[in-house]
Amino acid sequence: LTRQPASQPVSPDARRHPNTHTHDTMAKRAANGGAAGALDDEALAKVAVVGIGNPLLDISVDATGTDLLTKYGLEADNAIMAEEKHMPLYKELIEKHKVSYVAGGSALNTMRAGQWLYGAPGAFGYLGSVADDAYAATLRKAVADDGVLANFYLCTEADTPTGTCACLITNGKRSLVANLSAANKFDAAHVAADAAQRMLGAARILYSSSFFLTVSPPAAEALGKHALEHNKVFAMNLSAPFLMQVPPFLEAVKSLLPYADIVICNDDEARTLAKAMEWEPVDDLAATAEKLAKTTKHNEKRARTVVFTQGAKPAVVYRDGKCTEYEPVALDDEHPLVDENGAGDAYVGGLLAALARNKSFDEAMATAAYAAWVVIQRHGCALPADKPKLDFKGFSFPPAY
Repeated sequence: LTRQPASQPVSPDARRHPNTHTHDTMAKRAANGGAAGALDDEALAKVAVVGIGNPLLDISVDATGTDLLTKYGLEADNAIMAEEKHMPLYKELIEKHKVSYVAGGSALNTMRAGQWLYGAPGAFGYLGSVADDAYAATLRKAVADDGVLANFYLCTEADTPTGTCACLITNGKRSLVANLSAANKFDAAHVAADAAQRMLGAARILYSSSFFLTVSPPAAEALGKHALEHNKVFAMNLSAPFLMQVPPFLEAVKSLLPYADIVICNDDEARTLAKAMEWEPVDDLAATAEKLAKTTKHNEKRARTVVFTQGAKPAVVYRDGKCTEYEPVALDDEHPLVDENGAGDAYVGGLLAALARNKSFDEAMATAAYAAWVVIQRHGCALPADKPKLDFKGFSFPPAY
């Protein structure tokens, strides 16, 4: 799987951010172990959740009625890494289609959604790698506006722009093609730097998407080890089927799993994992959840929780020795499906936000469903300033944190 630079126009949003150099100087200092700018003692001490992942600028297009999926060998409701044959796609989207630029990357979406629900700014922190360019400026502003405390590693390699993700939406289904570029250059030493260590020290919950295992398994494992050593919660998302189908990535997933107190994925990813692990029958989600919950776990002070989402069907959860189903919020004519892209990320963000607030697991699952319900009615992982009201499963939303 190759990752190549995408063409890079300066978007209108990017033109409004003249302070890119200042931000990047701060990032360089943070990458060298120092805290600068927003990464001061007071800010770092407020962090409750830290996620690590691949920051990407989503280039989103409504591809319904086009031949884009066929032309580039893509599938609806799937996520892949860009190969050489996909490189012309980014330019074609920008030049020939109406695009929207949205801050993205699975783990970053989760941190943004979690912060949106948690309330107090700076409670959710994020680690990832960006370049010094217009895409990064757009990302930085979006992250700051959302209240997430970002500690970016700065990639200074030539011809390595900030990562992008082509998001092709067809009839509400998303096909994601990620070109990691600068995100692929994350240096695991960044996690050991002073600012990152203080973020981890303050946090109660640590999180990694498995997408990040294509970049730096040691960095993801560093979060798992910190959680183990300090008896904190470590959550991971299996992220996409290909991560269980490509042998090196599967090995990275299997190496990180023993650190996980919470494992989350959708039903397709669960079945792919079952096949990779040779767990039969692969279509029995409850059985797979139980097997996954009982696989090797380093921290024996708490049992593993497994959450398998199923879109409009109830999520299958194995927890405390039993399997339970949790319903999603139903869509209707007044609240229709617009775009599934980001809904799963928001779901995890809702779950982590409630757990970070020490809410019950039932409330956390209801919060997860609420977050997904909000996002699925919008393009991309868009988080409205005015949170919609909803009563669901005995809980009122938005939460009064």
